Amino acid sequence: DHVFVDRFSWNFTEPERGDITVFITDGLTTRNDKALNGRYYIKRLVGLPGDELKIKNGKLYLRKPGRDNFSVVDDDIDPAFERLYSGKSGYEGYSNPSINERRKTQPQYLLHGQDVYKVPEGRYFMLGDNSSHSLDSRFWGTVPRRNLVGQAALVWWPFSNRWGLADHRY
Repeated sequence: DHVFVDRFSWNFTEPERGDITVFITDGLTTRNDKALNGRYYIKRLVGLPGDELKIKNGKLYLRKPGRDNFSVVDDDIDPAFERLYSGKSGYEGYSNPSINERRKTQPQYLLHGQDVYKVPEGRYFMLGDNSSHSLDSRFWGTVPRRNLVGQAALVWWPFSNRWGLADHRY
């Protein structure tokens, strides 16, 4: 997809959980020290600095800093998460990663339902919406704030069911 990116807003506000985020891949490598292909990636921002995350039974769980318990990341946070769990339109929820066959890449984080990952300060955890086929933070870790470009705003090519506002409701 070709997208227009809002590079302006994050000069005044911080990124939020659920944002479809464009970032540069400088400094990001996989477990076997392979640099990521491409200068720009686009993923959903799911973990903010200080968050603790886990994936269990197809859902993402979050423990915010200072909280005792994990809670499911759902439509109370962003309506997109409910769509991701729906099993419709190709969405299957979030999965614990296995080797990425296309790129022969080993996962590093959230391998099992009991695994917990704490997002370091100044960094963000990204997941692809098509989790079982996505090369994302489970493989190469978190993205530093300086790498964030902006939030996807509009898909302008190709003309398909994704054309229009980024992350619109299908």
